[in-house]
Amino acid sequence: MLFRNAVERFSSRSALIEPIEGDQTSTLTYQALQERVHMFAGYLQEQQIAKGERLMIWSASRTNWLIAYLGALLVGMVVVPLDVNTKEDFLARIAETTEAKYLITTQKQYKGLKQPPAPLIDLDTLPQGSLDIAQLPAIEENDLAELVFTSGTTGQPKGVMLSHRNIASNAMAAVQVVDIRSSDRALSILPLSHMFEMTIEIAIIHAGASIVYARTL
Repeated sequence: MLFRNAVERFSSRSALIEPIEGDQTSTLTYQALQERVHMFAGYLQEQQIAKGERLMIWSASRTNWLIAYLGALLVGMVVVPLDVNTKEDFLARIAETTEAKYLITTQKQYKGLKQPPAPLIDLDTLPQGSLDIAQLPAIEENDLAELVFTSGTTGQPKGVMLSHRNIASNAMAAVQVVDIRSSDRALSILPLSHMFEMTIEIAIIHAGASIVYARTL
């Protein structure tokens, strides 16, 4: 996995930087990021998640978004990313189509739903557990990793199926094309639900560079 290799090479370097209050920021090194990913993956493992089950993420881009994404992939789940501005009717359609096991979002957004389509995992406080590495499922390169849906404005929304191989190969190619270096720091402004943004963020991680999340545009 690209992320694991990056942690081994760049453990003490800054991975994710996020504004919190005023001029203050929260920074996670690659080692700290891996620990957070493992704790969330441990929680999912304790829920007896089956490989291939779907997990929806409905939120603006932030540190916990990427932690949830990486943790879900680690235990073999398929991530269904949704833009923070997705309407409830579309959310419900995608949840039904994918048979989503959980919906990751904030308490505020979840409480605003008339009929929540799946049980909540609170993005603000991502639950933690103890990960049993030996019990992780074997992930093959052609296993499904992500289902990214079109808007459905011209008909039924269509899900684009991305394998682990798709994501990794695109990221590695991006590192070469963009010439990303470990000393670089990139500002994230596109939503993580967008395939291009996720590709570049995985590429940045592969290169050992830093991602900075914008508070607002």
